[in-house]
Amino acid sequence: MKCIVKVVNKANLNEKTKYHAIDVTNNVTQKEISTGKKSYGGLAATVLYISCIKTGEHKTQRDIAQAAGITDVTSVMESITTTVDYTTWTRHI
Repeated sequence: MKCIVKVVNKANLNEKTKYHAIDVTNNVTQKEISTGKKSYGGLAATVLYISCIKTGEHKTQRDIAQAAGITDVTSVMESITTTVDYTTWTRHI
């Protein structure tokens, strides 16, 4: 969760997006959906990008990746956001 909060602060995201991202992260880890790699920045960036979409906050993948300190996550975020039904991971906001 610390990584989520750190990226939220660097990217100037709102509280609604932050709490949505925490929800998604909890669901991803509980359901063991993540790849298991130790790239918490990549997971945080992906989850926050998805949360921005869900909450209507306008940030680009690049904005989120830069805030997470990650250089090449665009393809990772695109594959996750286009192949996974993330809408079922969280409660209705």
